[in-house]
Amino acid sequence: MRKVVQYYKRLPANEFHQLFHEISLFEYLLWWLLRIGMIIGVTRLFLSKQEPFIFCLTVLGNLAMTFSVALLRLIFPKSFFLGRLPYTIQRYINISVLAGSFFGHVIPLYHIPNYDKILHFVGGFFVVFIGYDLMRCMKHDNRLISPFISSLGGFGFSCFLVIGWEMFEFFADFYIAGSNNQAYNLSLDPNNNIYKIFGLGAINEGQAAVHDTMFDMIIGLMGAILGAIVLRLYVRFLNEKRLTKPFSGDELRWEKADKIKDNSMII
Repeated sequence: MRKVVQYYKRLPANEFHQLFHEISLFEYLLWWLLRIGMIIGVTRLFLSKQEPFIFCLTVLGNLAMTFSVALLRLIFPKSFFLGRLPYTIQRYINISVLAGSFFGHVIPLYHIPNYDKILHFVGGFFVVFIGYDLMRCMKHDNRLISPFISSLGGFGFSCFLVIGWEMFEFFADFYIAGSNNQAYNLSLDPNNNIYKIFGLGAINEGQAAVHDTMFDMIIGLMGAILGAIVLRLYVRFLNEKRLTKPFSGDELRWEKADKIKDNSMII
């Protein structure tokens, strides 16, 4: 019990130290600029009453996601991997929120042709790095993860979320009035690139939602492939850098919660 009390007593200071060990002050200030912009955006959408209420909930949910890593680290003990999520994951989440929710719903840019497709590619790319960071926080030792395993794991996690997102869109359209994520009302132009690539089948009656879903998954997969290639090169660089210098205790950030030394706890 004494260790639990010590843990939560030191938790705020430890989290503050860990945050700025991984993230620069400038980047952290950018996070708060995004959060303030999202608060202003969701307030404007709610008061204008020109957009469906589901849009307000979407922006509000994305605003909550900008605090997700800190909340999980505060709720779960460090003996559980969700309590050891690196703050670098918040960086990739915030990029997705900025592009998808702030630029998409608040600005908004969704009326730009194929902007949604760009988001699927960008999302598939950055989620690969989230998958890699999840692998890191699931281990309690300082052994290096091979570039191949890193890229494979990140790629698999990205594909999982690409499919999961399309399932979410399906059920949202099915149960929530006003939701049209899968473009059931889509009318394709025979002169656009999608039609030219996939042919007549893309404009067959009743296939609009299927076409939208499959093309989103293909683009997300392309982003995941590129992300896996970049991640493999990045991890190879990190591993070579780590092998050229001694490993210090300060770098061992994924310790169990009960490993308390004197007046500090390494996490």
